[in-house]
Amino acid sequence: MESLLNNVWFLSLVAWPGVLITCACINMLLQWSFSWSELVIDHLIGIAIGVCFYFGTEPHAHPVLKFLLVFSDGLPGLLSAVGVKALQSREMLFLVSAAAIGGSVLLSGLLDKATLVIDTSMNVPGGILSIAILAFKLPFSFCTTALGYLMWLIGLFVSFASSTTRVGFLGGVPYVEWNYTDANRWATTFGAAVMVWKGDVSTVIKHELYHTRQYIYLHDWLIPFYPVAGLWGIISAAIATSRENPIDVPGSFWRAQKTREVGNPLERAAYASEAGA
Repeated sequence: MESLLNNVWFLSLVAWPGVLITCACINMLLQWSFSWSELVIDHLIGIAIGVCFYFGTEPHAHPVLKFLLVFSDGLPGLLSAVGVKALQSREMLFLVSAAAIGGSVLLSGLLDKATLVIDTSMNVPGGILSIAILAFKLPFSFCTTALGYLMWLIGLFVSFASSTTRVGFLGGVPYVEWNYTDANRWATTFGAAVMVWKGDVSTVIKHELYHTRQYIYLHDWLIPFYPVAGLWGIISAAIATSRENPIDVPGSFWRAQKTREVGNPLERAAYASEAGA
């Protein structure tokens, strides 16, 4: 295994894609849904992570490569980049990273399910439980989460002046309901933070918590690959649409069908879990 992990081809084509696909399957199982198209995107992201991981852990790696290591591996990569001795070995860093990612997806998913059983809106028991969940979601997508937290702070100030905006904390993530009186629903997850642009958080929280767990294993690469997945969504919708079963082709850039493997692959499993809701 040691020699294999020092091989860039094995690391980027087998090892990291394997970790991501395993974590994605755990996430889908917890959501009781499945998407083979997401697994394809996961594999592509795994290749990107593997390449960055390999060159970021080379001796005397350039600072840009060190940044890409953190971008691709979150907290374990950061600890390695700043010189923590125990994580200077590529093999040890890989094993620690894989275990941390897989364990965090599983444990945060189980705690998310417990949170949703308590209530789908902010509440005291759910908030207390969220503190524990935060520890599993926060360390893996620093850049995207920082953007999400910045928007949350803006939302906090807006909520003081707006009667239709409010903030909360549920499922280990802070959220902003920018217009909770709107009958429509529209939300976006940024790492370990959720922006509910329209509607009440209770109507979207299960869907968005799936995405928060995606960020654990896809890290900050989820956003750069989202347009790739969106293009897949448009093409698959254009192929599948018909007069009998019309599909919003442009909207399939950011949406997916609940009962068919059509639409954005990164959205597919989250939407599929709503099929029986």
